[in-house]
Formats: sequence, C-alpha cells, structure tokens
Amino acid sequence: MKFRKKREEISVANFISSPSSSTITPTMDSSLKREFELFKMRKILKRSYLTLLQPTLKPEEAKTLLDQVKTYGFGGVLTLPAAIPSFSRLLDGEKPLLYTAISYPHGEDLTKTKISAAKNCLSVGAKGIVCVLSLSPVKRGEWKQVRKEGEKLTSAFGKKTNVKIAVDLACLSEQEQEKLFRCCKGAKIKSFVLFSSSGLLSPLEIRRIKEFCSVPIEVMGGLDSSAELLEFLEGGAEGVFSSQMLKATENLAESYNVTARELQQEEI
Repeated sequence: MKFRKKREEISVANFISSPSSSTITPTMDSSLKREFELFKMRKILKRSYLTLLQPTLKPEEAKTLLDQVKTYGFGGVLTLPAAIPSFSRLLDGEKPLLYTAISYPHGEDLTKTKISAAKNCLSVGAKGIVCVLSLSPVKRGEWKQVRKEGEKLTSAFGKKTNVKIAVDLACLSEQEQEKLFRCCKGAKIKSFVLFSSSGLLSPLEIRRIKEFCSVPIEVMGGLDSSAELLEFLEGGAEGVFSSQMLKATENLAESYNVTARELQQEEI
C-alpha cells in the first residue's frame, strides 16, 4: 500500500512529456516500453473531457461520439441538460462520467434555479455538474456573495457529486479575476473550470491565475492538437474540456503510436 500511495503522488508532469522522453532507455525491454507509453497516455486521457454542447446533435452522431469517448477512456463528457437522458441511455452506466452544463454560458440565473436544474439532471442520469458562476456580484465588488454562491452550489448535491464552478474570464479584467479567486481562498469549492466566451484561453493565463488561486483549475476551450492539450496540463490545469478533444486525442495516439484496441485493454 505504501508503494501505491507513493506512485499516485508522483507529479503527472512526469507522464505528459513527449514519447522521446529520456525516461525510456535503449536497454529497456520493448514490451515494458510499450506499457510505459500506454500508462502515460491513459494518465493524460483521464484528465481529458469532450464537450458536446451543440443543441442540434443528432442521436446517431451522439452515439458515435460517445463510443469513441468510451474507447479512449476520457475522464468525462459534458453536454446540455436536455441531452442528459439520451446520453445516459447510450452510456448505459459505463464510464466516462456524464457532466451537464448549468446556466451556460452567462451564469446569470438565480442560485436556486441553478440548483433545481442541476438536481433534475442528476435525477435522469448526470453524474457531475459544471455550473457557471454569476459574475454580476463580481462587477459590483460583492465578494461575500460571490463566495456564498460558489459554496452553495458545491454543497447542494452531496459529497459524492462532482461539482465544478465555471467562470467566463472574458467578462472580467485581470484585476477582477485576481480578486475573485483570492476571495474564494479557503472556500468549500472543489474546482474551477475557466473558459472565455470571446475566444481561446492560453496556458500563460492559467499559470498567472494559479499564482493566486488556491482551488484546482480546469479549462474549457477549442483546442484541436495534442500539443495544446499538453501545454495546458503542463501549465497547471488539472483537466481540459474541449469540443475538439477527439481530434487532439487522435493526434496524441499517433505520436505515441498507440491503437484504440490497446487503450481498451485493462488499465495498468
């Protein structure tokens, strides 16, 4: 047990370097090299989430995408509340976790309305919540209200429910961002999901925010390459949500020379 605990504490940065990492030596057995590559890629995929927020997604398209999500072993899939019942049936209790986006993208619903909508989604198959934080109190400088909403949303569904608080950085100045995350220090918030309604985030922004944010950070954006995915993870993001995650993963699998069949095998 001591060995397993130490293994889990190893920084994931050790596993998201390129396939040519110096960790692999020429004297290593070829099968051991292969297992090591698979282990590294699975670590990355567990922190990768596919976002399917298109309201016009057809059932057959959803099934194809979810089958790919299961094959790659993503950490989860994020969709709109209306799609939760059908997605839940398609997954049929299998992984990955099914998340729903509440009050996306504006976040300006009443807290009780957000909680009601989230509970309804949980009752029909959702396993996690990504709820957008209202930024009106931030603009007014009502920091106690900001902290209160984040804590209330996090605690409303029980300890077993995965609750992530989303923040649209495009609506905030850098000064407002810093005040927001500093006011949440010590709050009972599990994680923040950062996104920008005006464009893509950059790894540099994540590094800057991590300097004053004590809560784990995840990001949501439109990346479409494995290089961008690795940049965010190496920059300190705990997870990455993207509508183009399958494209990025195919790119990653190609660089590691890994097949879908190998990823479907029992994890290390």
